[in-house]
Amino acid sequence: MMESNSDEDGLQNPADFEYEAQHFGFTPIFFVNGLYNSVCDLYREALEAFCRSCAEEYPGVMTEEELKMAKITVGKKIDSDIDLVFDKLELSLVSDVFTIPENIVLPEDSCQLEVPSTQIDEELQKCKDKILAVKYANLKLQESIKEKKKLHESLQDILNGMKELKVNGKTATEAKDYISYCSDILSRAVEDPS
Repeated sequence: MMESNSDEDGLQNPADFEYEAQHFGFTPIFFVNGLYNSVCDLYREALEAFCRSCAEEYPGVMTEEELKMAKITVGKKIDSDIDLVFDKLELSLVSDVFTIPENIVLPEDSCQLEVPSTQIDEELQKCKDKILAVKYANLKLQESIKEKKKLHESLQDILNGMKELKVNGKTATEAKDYISYCSDILSRAVEDPS
């Protein structure tokens, strides 16, 4: 019997039959395999009973070994015939009988289709509000960045101007260093008046 493998025979993978399993209570592949196994069990039991009956009704016509070999040969032929028939049956059952079309919704799942319009409207409004909030935040961020750039440029101009500014023959940077130096000396003098 053919195995269910979509790569080799064009059938879907057994895992693809979740909706069918939900509806029928079994997967189509499980059903076909069970049917196949039942048919094989029945014919094997029938063949075994037939061989016993032949041995009892017609003793001496065939040896036990010949009867066993005939049973094996007939079993292989029946296996081959059953495999061919079940390949066709499986394809038909899986694709035509036990497949729920994609556009069909089972009654127990119909509640999932009914989404209240107010719920959709609320979710839509939440999304719109979030988008507006992000746009507003981006606008404020851009304005803040522009202000910071202007401030940075102004400070840079002041620093450049201070380098050129001279007080008592010293540049502003040198004056700053001198004031710091004097401040340190005064601080030490106040702490230790001796």
